[in-house]
Amino acid sequence: MGAVWKADDRLNQSEVAVKQVRREITGDAPRLALAREFQTLSTLRHPHIISVLDYGFEEGNPFLVMPLLRDSTPLTAAALRHAGVPVESAVRQILQALIYLHRRGVIHCDLKLSNVMVGTDGQVRLIDFGIASESQTAGQGTFTMRYLAPELVSGGSVSPASDLYSVGVLAYQLLAGCHPFEGGDAFALVPRILYEEPDFAHIPGRWVPFLARLLAKTPEARYGSAREAVLALAEAHGMPAPAETADLRESFLQAARFVGRQPEMTALQRRLDSVRQGCGGVLLVGGESGVGKSRLVDEMRTAALCDGLRVTRGQAVMDGGLTYQIWRDVLPPLLLDAHVPSEMAAILRAVVPQIGALTAHTHTVNEPVDAAKRFPGALTTLLVGLQEPTLIILEDLQWAADSVDVLRDLTPLLAERPVLVVATYRSDEMAGLIDNLPGAESIVLGRLSAPALADLSRAILGPDGVSVDLLDDIARQTEGNAFFVVEVMRALAEDAGSLDQIRGAPAAPIMTGGMRHIMRRRLNRAPVWARPLLNTAAVAGRSLDLRVLDVLAGDDVRLEHWLAACADVALFDVVETGWRFAHDKIREALLAEIDDRELAAQNRRVAAALEAVYGEDPAYAGVTARHWAEASDPERASSAAQRSDIYHRRTSAHKAAQHMLRSVLARMDDSRDAAYSVPLYLALGERHVELGEFAEARRAYERGMAVAAEHGITRGLVRGPLGLAYIEWRTGDINAAFALFERVLETDDADVLSRARALNFMGSYYVASLDFARAEPFYREAEQLCLAADNNEGLLLTRGNLSYLYLMNGRAEAGVQAAQAARELAVQEGNGLAEASALVNLTLGLCYIGEFDEAERTIDMFDGLIERIGERFLSAYGLRTRAILSELRGDYAQACPLYLRAIDAFDAMDSPVEVIHTRVEMIHARCAMGDFDAARVQLMAMLDDARSIEDREASDVIVYAGALLAASLGQTGFAQAWL
Repeated sequence: MGAVWKADDRLNQSEVAVKQVRREITGDAPRLALAREFQTLSTLRHPHIISVLDYGFEEGNPFLVMPLLRDSTPLTAAALRHAGVPVESAVRQILQALIYLHRRGVIHCDLKLSNVMVGTDGQVRLIDFGIASESQTAGQGTFTMRYLAPELVSGGSVSPASDLYSVGVLAYQLLAGCHPFEGGDAFALVPRILYEEPDFAHIPGRWVPFLARLLAKTPEARYGSAREAVLALAEAHGMPAPAETADLRESFLQAARFVGRQPEMTALQRRLDSVRQGCGGVLLVGGESGVGKSRLVDEMRTAALCDGLRVTRGQAVMDGGLTYQIWRDVLPPLLLDAHVPSEMAAILRAVVPQIGALTAHTHTVNEPVDAAKRFPGALTTLLVGLQEPTLIILEDLQWAADSVDVLRDLTPLLAERPVLVVATYRSDEMAGLIDNLPGAESIVLGRLSAPALADLSRAILGPDGVSVDLLDDIARQTEGNAFFVVEVMRALAEDAGSLDQIRGAPAAPIMTGGMRHIMRRRLNRAPVWARPLLNTAAVAGRSLDLRVLDVLAGDDVRLEHWLAACADVALFDVVETGWRFAHDKIREALLAEIDDRELAAQNRRVAAALEAVYGEDPAYAGVTARHWAEASDPERASSAAQRSDIYHRRTSAHKAAQHMLRSVLARMDDSRDAAYSVPLYLALGERHVELGEFAEARRAYERGMAVAAEHGITRGLVRGPLGLAYIEWRTGDINAAFALFERVLETDDADVLSRARALNFMGSYYVASLDFARAEPFYREAEQLCLAADNNEGLLLTRGNLSYLYLMNGRAEAGVQAAQAARELAVQEGNGLAEASALVNLTLGLCYIGEFDEAERTIDMFDGLIERIGERFLSAYGLRTRAILSELRGDYAQACPLYLRAIDAFDAMDSPVEVIHTRVEMIHARCAMGDFDAARVQLMAMLDDARSIEDREASDVIVYAGALLAASLGQTGFAQAWL
């Protein structure tokens, strides 16, 4: 079949076997057919079959990647004796593997002793598939003459029966120590295979009838299936018959021809063609659950591999999962041959912890504290820099809120890059997604039309299809949902006995109980012994975490056999190298069967298993918190949620934190669990503040404070007034903010960081009032407090504010020095947000002392940093600062558009104080240009803004702006009136 190489799999840090397939491929159709065969092989998972981990085309040459079997040797009688495996057990394992393969339409075609491995654990595994279909002849594939069935020797087509003949040959060899037609060369062997009967003189008697039938000259004379052969073997040797498995119809159901989506597939193929020409982007595939989104992108993946594109795939997890979960499987393959600078690698490590093993060089930079905060920028840089045409598939974007903003930024940048991101989402859960991603393309899948439904029935049942009445019944019950159609077909076939017998059968009786009844029948096909762990897996989530499931399985269930048993009845499938439920509706059906009491118990088991596997790892704390909440354990849920919130705060994954906190709170009862829900409300308020969502933040804070007051909770509440004070500050009610900050300072419940924040805001209050003498002592007190407690987070805030104080007070040199010191501390701490803030202040200071070139370099550094961080307020400050630099250089044409962008940014965050400050700067620029009409427009807008706020500094700058405009117009009387 081809050369086999031992290789290092850097993705999974293991050694693998890579097989280069020898097959003539000319044209797109054969290449696509081969890719589909490879795709089928990559989904096979069985204890007695080597797994295909990956496949693809390298410079047009197809290859397969498989595990490297270290503790295994080729099948021989001696190997079996060494492993303590009886011959009948080995043959039985081979036949069980063939049952699985043949049901999925895979014929091995090259079964021989050297293609069967025996492990020291007694497990027998088939390797080296010939990858044939039943229409293929011996002349079209790679076969071994000594094991070739007579019909293949004479030019016939391969079939499951030809594999059974090969089993007979190797079983004969194991028992007799020689080939049944030993002697002579290949030319002498051919007539013996065709016409001579084997000699059973040296074969134990109970084996003879079994082998005689396997080695029959015609396929019809052999056993009808591998399952029939297993039953005969068991009977001959007094072994128990194997448990009943799903019959051949499952292969037709799972591998039904792709129908009903030709317009969409044609459009997607055109997009793949454009990617090869360097035109990428973001494409959304929407539709309700079960409509066929995953099957569509599966077909697109196969087509992309045939076209030579690199393909990588990610899956979001319901309830959020880990930070940037959807990218965790996408990135490793992209990093293998990418040049990743050390700083970028340190940032990506927050999401790809194994990055050191993936990239070609060693990274010595430590992961910064805010690595995940800077992850979107690093991801963007990586994807935009890809040179090889690449397809990235993201599934279930509705569960990946933290990635929508990332895709929004990526969309325009990929337009001229060879990278296409295809993201599926449930349109009934995220209807407005396309509006949040301007520039992204969109395909929304509807349910199958009547003609497409008929095509699907023909793909499953054959060209005769089904009766019109049955088709009408199916259409009415399923309403064209592809997943439901296949489930109805499966249920009908079970009752009728085979797929062939359902064409004229009435559907109404089978569908009386509706889709829930049909799904229950599907689940009941799983072995009884597998069901308990199956229920637990459904509680844990769609993607299977095998480490966690191994803990949950304990000693009662062998995980490998459990996976195979569930896959055998099509409950699980394999995507890339991971297991998951074949469809989320299967998982939902399992959950619907579990009563509330048992559901709580299962969630408790999953939460405990997560903690057993991942310990205190904060990345998993959010998932664990949700399970504890479902288990009605509010104390553990709150504790885990708070650990997760701290992790999300450090990584600036505020949307993910919001989703997690809301999810946990929804499962709590405020009247019963107040002590545990209050901290989560306060944390939720903080996450909204970080995103500038002040109305939502206020509601969360006030809800937390109200629940606390109602239940007499008085401790641990300082974050409430502190957060509300910040909101009042940003929205212009300075007096209310001041009162709340004073309240924080008066309480003995405030920690160091909370007190430092309150002191800083008090200082900033007096800066805003232009009372610099009263402001500085607050900053100095905060500085001493943080130094004594070794609290660098508070110290960074304080030193940044001190630098701004100096700049506003005319002490530019001192402001520059303080900003430089703040930046050095931020770099030392790996705090990109504080570093960006220091760079803004440093730019202003350099402007004020006339160092414009250095100021330009500094604001450029800020832009590069803020692009990676993505913080909105600082980004707007940066725009205003760059505009000030341009104005001071006399470049008013550049300054004014920058001011307008900053005004829009601050206005979008409901920050009228900052809008006013920016407008006055713009008035100054307009007056310098002589554009007094535009200056007057800004002044009128400032007066409108001022009506909603109370801010001494804002009032002063409005007075200044009015006087400036009047003076510029030569109206000194009006100028004096303003003053």
